[in-house]
Amino acid sequence: MNHFWEQAKKVIKNRKPIKEEVDKLPKLPVIPEEKEFKEITYDFKNVGGHVEVFANGEFQYSADTMKEAHEMLLSKDL
Repeated sequence: MNHFWEQAKKVIKNRKPIKEEVDKLPKLPVIPEEKEFKEITYDFKNVGGHVEVFANGEFQYSADTMKEAHEMLLSKDL
């Protein structure tokens, strides 16, 4: 018999089930799905001595001054 086929028979006879081999492989990190970003338009309205902030027409918060409104918008403390 051909040497190649003898080696092939040994490999086939001694191989482990594929699931066992797959389970031993290192786990790959899960890549999060890409998030779709929506454009947001901010409006600042001076109302009765304070500033109201709207995102896409929806009220978000109010501030005493325009400076404070911008600072709050840039912070993550909303």
